[in-house]
Amino acid sequence: MSTPTQGNANVVGLRRAVCFLSFLGGICSIPLVSAEGLRRTVSTSTNCQGTITTKSVDVVVIGAGMSGLKAAQTIEDADADLSYVLLEGRDNVGGRMRKHTLPNGFVVEDGPNWINGGEGNPIYEMAMDLKLDVYDETADYDPWKVYDSATGQPYDSDVVASRLQDFYDAISCVSDRAADTWCRRMLKEGDAGVRVVLDKCGWTPNNALDDEIEWSWIDWEYARPASQVSLYSYPESSAFGEGSVLVKDQRGYQYLAETMANSLRQDPILSTEVTLIEWDNDDPDLPPARVHTTNLQDGSCTIYETNAVIPTVSIGVLSKRGDMFNPPLTDFEEKNVFEMGSFQKIFFTFEEAFWKNDAGSNEEDFIINVAMEDRQNKGRCSFFLSLDKGETPAGDVSPSTPTDAPEQATEQPPQPTVLELPNEDGKKAPGIMFTIDASADVTIETLYIQTLAGQTDPAVAVEVYTKEGTYNGFESDPSSWDQVFEGYVMGNGEEAMTKLDGDLFDPITIKGGQQQSIYVSVKSVAKRCANCLLGNKQPVATGRNSEAFTVSGGIGTMGLFEPSGKARGFTGAIVYTETGAANDRKLMEDEAFGPSSTTLPGSHTLFCTLVTEQVEKVGGQISDELAMEFLEPLKKIYGADRVNPTNIYAVSPWMDDPWTYGSYANWKVGAEPDDFYEMMNEPFRDMHDRSVIFLAGSAACLEHWETLMGAYYAGEMRAEETIAYLTGEIYDVYEHVCNA
Repeated sequence: MSTPTQGNANVVGLRRAVCFLSFLGGICSIPLVSAEGLRRTVSTSTNCQGTITTKSVDVVVIGAGMSGLKAAQTIEDADADLSYVLLEGRDNVGGRMRKHTLPNGFVVEDGPNWINGGEGNPIYEMAMDLKLDVYDETADYDPWKVYDSATGQPYDSDVVASRLQDFYDAISCVSDRAADTWCRRMLKEGDAGVRVVLDKCGWTPNNALDDEIEWSWIDWEYARPASQVSLYSYPESSAFGEGSVLVKDQRGYQYLAETMANSLRQDPILSTEVTLIEWDNDDPDLPPARVHTTNLQDGSCTIYETNAVIPTVSIGVLSKRGDMFNPPLTDFEEKNVFEMGSFQKIFFTFEEAFWKNDAGSNEEDFIINVAMEDRQNKGRCSFFLSLDKGETPAGDVSPSTPTDAPEQATEQPPQPTVLELPNEDGKKAPGIMFTIDASADVTIETLYIQTLAGQTDPAVAVEVYTKEGTYNGFESDPSSWDQVFEGYVMGNGEEAMTKLDGDLFDPITIKGGQQQSIYVSVKSVAKRCANCLLGNKQPVATGRNSEAFTVSGGIGTMGLFEPSGKARGFTGAIVYTETGAANDRKLMEDEAFGPSSTTLPGSHTLFCTLVTEQVEKVGGQISDELAMEFLEPLKKIYGADRVNPTNIYAVSPWMDDPWTYGSYANWKVGAEPDDFYEMMNEPFRDMHDRSVIFLAGSAACLEHWETLMGAYYAGEMRAEETIAYLTGEIYDVYEHVCNA
């Protein structure tokens, strides 16, 4: 483990007097965050119920959401010879990016659903690189249609347009005054809040229509009413352009996080709860911090002795779990300007998408706004979004049906051929090697596997390798193989095939007359081989050939490149094209890819949202009985006989989630952002003046606070800062995009 340079010479850039009023000649000092007076002796005991192990590591990163993954990636990319661990309490990566599969097979998002801005936004660019399926919803907000909950009839469009314009004018006024507030905030004039300024700017809701307009643009955006939204929430950043896209990819939004995790040389340590962070060691010769963890699967405990800790947890966790730090982060508790809100979705699936082409209209309702007659019910599922926009595919097409042609292509590219290799006897193995004898030039584009893991099981990490010629004699020689795939898949169980993402699969080109071996293996075998591959005990000779090649042989492996000696024939499918056609197809796909014009046609699904105020009124998990009450306005709009859901899925309340304690945070009214960000931009130092705690997470990025993009940038910034400190370099956080 490296030892950081003593003293503060390496953080001169961090301590310079920088404030947003410097252009006016103002001077501000940034005090050091210290634990002086809070000394304690390093604990040697724990409440652990299992074995206790102590390990030494340079950096501990806490949380494998976007911020933690980017921090880990930055540490690895720096090649600074620093050891680290990435700890995650859940059994999967992604943090608040979390997907759910409805009974009809369609995947929906429990958490974030949108990407704001376009080119330049690292999240958007990552999504485009991975060909994440997204929907450009910009045009769906104009014209704005609102229904009356009492009559089920739409409001007059001219009346709606007029009040919308009044609201837009008022919000523009709020943004102007908010910009002035940012410039004048050092004068301590106070933050009046958005409600007060909206009133002054000429907008005060006085009826149900006004309520719905304001709720849709403020409460729905910030998860709190205007009276609880700080002026510092405006003006909104649009550094990467206006507009947003809705993520509707059936791999889930968290596929971004899974891909990042997969790219790391070192796997995140999942199902590991951090129970205590001791960070002020009396002995200057010992590492300053000890991070206590508990494995949630077997109860064992590990204590990491470390020089630096990068917590990337939410503001909710920092606020609710202050006891996790010893000594406490008193400066954070005193200067925190954020509070968590809740954004809770309820998904309704129906026999038919009755809101499409409703009576007397040639347009489908993508957004269903309901002005609640009882104004106390404002925001009580009054804003529905359709996940069934676009023409329903012909025939019985499930969301998992393989299709590689993008919607936008007007000319269909050459389609691949799929050779299915059925399972005969249900035998299992962590890995399978097999051989392909090609009679023509072919390109293997990807594979389907059969795994015992199902949709409710954790994602399966899969690796694929290949080599020219036979695998015989090379079963234990990884140096002879090239990796062509490494990624996560959600298994479909032993009765169905699971496709490996073709965008992550490096195509395997085989010349006619040549032999090529392929090795497929799960990366981490679950207990009882619960995520293992299925393979035939005796590789069958029939049904394993196409016009272009023959699949032969097969041997199982126990661990990576550890042959079991047992015959196992690969089962699943091989997706291939003749080489020339594959190149043409790839070119056409790349040219055609972009946001689509449909959501999930055929899903017959709507979702509505409750935000903090209504979530607190409900007070817990939403029952089906309560959810049915939310549909009453729709029954008046579309007819009671049509509004009968076949399935209701209410996301469990994020406020009760111990890993987040809320959906996302916003500025408190009366906030003082300078004190907070001065504190966040300084590491917490121990009594020996050693920088120890480097707070990251989505709230740590001033320019892009509480966004996925902000989490990404904050992880990068804190990791760069930590690396500089531990290697004796100078790093100025105020040069980073988060503080630009």
